[in-house]
Amino acid sequence: MKLKQMIGLGKLYKMFKGKDYDYEALKNNEIFLAYPSTFNDPFDCFISFLKDDFEREFLKLKLPKEKYLEILQSVNQVTFSWMRILEHNKCCQHVKPFPFVSALTSPETDKLEKECWDLYDKYYKELSKIRNQYGIVCFTKNEPAKNMVMWAHYADNYKGFCAQYALSNSSDLCSKQRRDEYTFNLLKHMGKVHYRDGAVKIDCEKILKIPPAKLATNPYIKNYIKRILFTKNKQWNYENEYRLVLKKSDFKIINETSNGFSIRFPYVEKVYIERGENKLSLKHNSIDEITKELEVDCDFLVPSNEWITLETAETHKNSDPLGLKEVQIDYTNIPF
Repeated sequence: MKLKQMIGLGKLYKMFKGKDYDYEALKNNEIFLAYPSTFNDPFDCFISFLKDDFEREFLKLKLPKEKYLEILQSVNQVTFSWMRILEHNKCCQHVKPFPFVSALTSPETDKLEKECWDLYDKYYKELSKIRNQYGIVCFTKNEPAKNMVMWAHYADNYKGFCAQYALSNSSDLCSKQRRDEYTFNLLKHMGKVHYRDGAVKIDCEKILKIPPAKLATNPYIKNYIKRILFTKNKQWNYENEYRLVLKKSDFKIINETSNGFSIRFPYVEKVYIERGENKLSLKHNSIDEITKELEVDCDFLVPSNEWITLETAETHKNSDPLGLKEVQIDYTNIPF
């Protein structure tokens, strides 16, 4: 990432569900990076490695040119992209043979078909292994008071909290933060998510020229993995997402689970929590205590009069810590 892009990061926000481990991570200035294989959306970081593309390129290498062209003209084209979805959900028990291979009349058909499938599986498993060496943590540039969809989706339907991080306290990053090698290295692994209509496809002609064992060190594959880790379908563009993407070997790991790993992340600047009723809860008290210990602000958000956005109550620095006396919520405008 270019230096100008890093300088422009400014404030980033992340929603948390408010589980015990979320409070613990906030308190300890840590953050969790999840492996792509654990994401709820199977098309996030999707490896678009289509079987029909692979088969065509495989047979180009295996068959005489005349025979290949003959099959290409006679076979009814079938797209197998849907089979990738079924396999992901383990619904595809009996996989249909490739249309190209099935069109062959040679006694070697079964052997060729098995070779094609086995090779495809080997490439796909290796690509998945490479992808899952990376952990990802997702942020948004959208301010929490204007981001009710994110509260509903990622903060356990308003039960969690939102942390605000400041990754460049000064626009003069070179002279100030570059001296902090840890921060500077983190920023190099951060980038904006690119939204597009479809998945980033593997070039099967290129990949078949790379032995499976050498995929991890190949420049084309490295660039492909980097692209899919920062790509989502354009229907998600309302999230205005930024990501920190790290290999486990890139940074010191504090803790690791089967779903990902945690690193030191001492950049929290403020915490937001939604308060829909004029009463205290263990959640409010926990956040208030943690933010006081971290010496950062804690803003409590309440529904606005229009019931469309949230607005800030008061921070714990004031005489009324939760803003209960000043804020009056008009529930008559609730639309039901």
